[in-house]
Amino acid sequence: MDNITYISLSEIGGRTYFLIGKDLFGYKNNSFNKIMSFTIEKFGYQVSGRNETDIFIRMLDGLSHFNGNYIEYLYKFTNDYTCVWPNPVNLENAVFFADQIS
Repeated sequence: MDNITYISLSEIGGRTYFLIGKDLFGYKNNSFNKIMSFTIEKFGYQVSGRNETDIFIRMLDGLSHFNGNYIEYLYKFTNDYTCVWPNPVNLENAVFFADQIS
């Protein structure tokens, strides 16, 4: 994957975010500012969430969460080919993700 730069666009907490490679940028005051870089090994190049301290991260082998301080796995698959779809359903007290086994 080092030869490909993945780019995605997300709305998190009413703000626009661009993920370029492993760098997450937030759009504010007509400019993009780097929020963080993902250095975790099996990063899946997609994020979604409710705000900057509640971000869900697609992993090649599961789903992780960033709470504003650290990243931890919420669910880990037994393989690297199960995909978590990037657009969850956000309810007030719950978030639902769909997955697909290819």
